[in-house]
Amino acid sequence: MARGLDRLMLTIGLLDRITAPMKGIQRTIKNVTDNSRKAFMNTAAGVTALIAASTSFASTVNPANDMNNALNEVRSLEVADQTLARLNQAGLKYSIEFGDQAAGYVRSAYDIQSAIDGLVDNDLPRFTTAAGTLAKATKANVTDITSYFGSMYGIFKRQANEMGKGTWVEMLAGQTAKAVQMFKTTGPEMSAAFESIGADAATMGVKLHEQMAVLGTLQATMSGSESGTKYGAFLEGLANAQGKLGLSFTDESGQLLPIVEILEMINTKTKGLNALEVQDVLSSAFGSDQAVSFIKLMSNDIGKLSSDIDKLGNITSMQKAIDMAKAMRDPFAQVAAGIRGVSIAVWQKALPAINPFIDSITSATLVIVEWTDKYPHLTKVIGLAATAFIGFVAIAGLMSIAIGLARYAMVGLTMRFIIVKPIVWGAQLVMKVWTASLWLARTALLAYVLYGPALAGVFMAMKTGILTSLPAIWAFTAALLANPLTWVVVGVVALIAALVALVVYWDDVTATVKRFFSGMSALANTTIFEPIQQWWGDFQVWLGSVSFMPEWDLRIDLFESIKQWWVNFKNWLNTLDPFAFLGDKVDWLKQKLSWIPGIDVENSTSQEVVSKAVSHSETVNSMVSLPGTGSSQSSGESGGLFQSISNMFGGSKKSVQVDKIEVNNHGQGVRGDELMYQLEMEAG
Repeated sequence: MARGLDRLMLTIGLLDRITAPMKGIQRTIKNVTDNSRKAFMNTAAGVTALIAASTSFASTVNPANDMNNALNEVRSLEVADQTLARLNQAGLKYSIEFGDQAAGYVRSAYDIQSAIDGLVDNDLPRFTTAAGTLAKATKANVTDITSYFGSMYGIFKRQANEMGKGTWVEMLAGQTAKAVQMFKTTGPEMSAAFESIGADAATMGVKLHEQMAVLGTLQATMSGSESGTKYGAFLEGLANAQGKLGLSFTDESGQLLPIVEILEMINTKTKGLNALEVQDVLSSAFGSDQAVSFIKLMSNDIGKLSSDIDKLGNITSMQKAIDMAKAMRDPFAQVAAGIRGVSIAVWQKALPAINPFIDSITSATLVIVEWTDKYPHLTKVIGLAATAFIGFVAIAGLMSIAIGLARYAMVGLTMRFIIVKPIVWGAQLVMKVWTASLWLARTALLAYVLYGPALAGVFMAMKTGILTSLPAIWAFTAALLANPLTWVVVGVVALIAALVALVVYWDDVTATVKRFFSGMSALANTTIFEPIQQWWGDFQVWLGSVSFMPEWDLRIDLFESIKQWWVNFKNWLNTLDPFAFLGDKVDWLKQKLSWIPGIDVENSTSQEVVSKAVSHSETVNSMVSLPGTGSSQSSGESGGLFQSISNMFGGSKKSVQVDKIEVNNHGQGVRGDELMYQLEMEAG
């Protein structure tokens, strides 16, 4: 035992020497993992906070910085600071009003300032606001509308200078928005139409709203550029056409007449001509199919064209464009634009104070760059140190990842045992069931092989026995049926069964009898026999009036005897009641059934039935009387069926009530053969 204890202590010592260093290593790994995880979490939290702060600051300052950059772009075009301040305020107001970017608004001013020269004071903000509003109203791009304004200013420069550039551009925005509403056109299509026609119409003195109405009407069936081409061809052919047609298309001052008057003059000249003749005249006068096509299109409804020109001429501001743009505003975009506007307004005032600090940071970065060139070895050391730091961080992260993956693997291993064990158990159960099934099948097969012939012999013997006993069974059955005692026994058994059934179902039998006599009472109550007695009375009256013998007196005895026989026969018929026997039979049946226990054929309405039957009987008997005969019935009797019914329902009541039936058998049971013997002895 001492040797066993020594061995045990030796084993424990060896295990302790092995596990102690392992525990130390495990503790060291755990400390490294915990420290690296804490360091990583602290670093991540700090970096996250720094990134969040910088991102928040940038998202707050960026709108104002972007706005300032856009203003600086416009400033590069030598725009005055006063105009820039107005442009800044107009941009913030526009962005909040329509939910758009203020910096985008200012950048569109750069394009307008580049395309239109001579904009002073508040003209640039007004042009920019008009362009942005018209773009919103016509669902166009601000760049396209800016280009459109530039082209229109080039065409109608004189009119713009006369009216004032800001006023003219606002009128242009309003008329363009109205034209888009009235005609099947858009802002870019209208711009293409004016670019196609150029300055020819304006040079000839055609007003802006008139040109816009003509081009808008044409764009109902064609594109903007095609409409400008047709209109231009018409204008070019007017000088040659007025000489060939003998008309004058200018006023006293040499200005071109309105388009409506020119078309009316041409229609008057071609009035009464057929279509081919009109085509020939116009082609000869204008020398262009485009011009002829223009005249035919515009002459279809000159009244509408005149009305459209007047409507556009009444537009002198851009209110129509503002209304259309406001109808498509997004409230949520307005709220966002309002927040950005407040941020821009605040940080535009705060950035000048922050700019010196930003400049100092910029200067510091320049100094650091200079130092990298001046001290390359120090820069190299700093770079290596930063690389090493990043490497240590990466190693710690990799260790954390490795340990985490190992722990996940252990979890997976545990889950493997948890998941796989039921599967293994199920497989084992299936195998055990399969083995048991095979064992049962093998046992059954072996038993069949060993004991199959013996079982077959047993069944064969049973079959032979049954087949050989069938004739004897049939012979016994025939003898039994031929024996009278058998039928006596069957009759006794049937009688006993009938008596037992009568006792068991006695209430149902008595109820059935009661319902039968109640039905008869109801039948009598409905006077079903009244028509039959009436018929019998009529038959008796008719029969009494029938005479087979003549009324003359022949003094022959034979005839006298026949006549007397006929009178006696009619008297007998008068006293005959064919339904009397039915009443007697019913009365007899009723008396006999009254003695049966539990059967009561009395009815609550019997007295009413009797009274009614007596009344009907007396009435009928009093009415029926054969001629020459007297009634043989007494006044106190009214025989026949109603008398029988009265006797039946008015008779005495006899009933026996059986409360309980007991059958006691004090002897011993009798076997079948003893019963047969006793019956044979009784039968002799």
